[in-house]
Amino acid sequence: MHLSANLKKLAVAGLAFFIIACNNSSKKEKKEKNTADTAVVETPDPPLVPPPGVKLENAIKKCFTNDGLQYAVVITFRFSSDADVTGKIESRELETNKTTTGQFTGTFNRNQFTAQFTDTPPVIGNSSEWTSKPWTINEKKISIPFRSKESGTGKWEETNYDFDLTGCK
Repeated sequence: MHLSANLKKLAVAGLAFFIIACNNSSKKEKKEKNTADTAVVETPDPPLVPPPGVKLENAIKKCFTNDGLQYAVVITFRFSSDADVTGKIESRELETNKTTTGQFTGTFNRNQFTAQFTDTPPVIGNSSEWTSKPWTINEKKISIPFRSKESGTGKWEETNYDFDLTGCK
């Protein structure tokens, strides 16, 4: 009988220890849960590229112009982020004021810009054609390689046209 009383005490003590251990564990979980609930949650950065149809109002806009012999050309860049560059080219024939436009997107690699037209590129001269070669850009101008027909020889050759930085309208 004496042994069974000791066994009962040991069982009660073990049960008490088990209850205390479980109780402390649940308090820890609650405390961690409360800490997580009250912690400052950082919001993720907005996406770099806007969903279709949404315009980014904070885009940086830069314009470059070339008033050639037959056409006045304005290239407008919109930099929404390092990865999101879109643009428009507006070409106006000086004699008739007929205007054509084209849209483009592109990627930078240092000072080289590779443009992809999203529609037909505008006319920039009667004897000039767009190429897929990268454009060279610095703070004050863009140099774009074109295929152009030499007026004296009639041969097609690569020629760079320079577009100077101007204010955007």
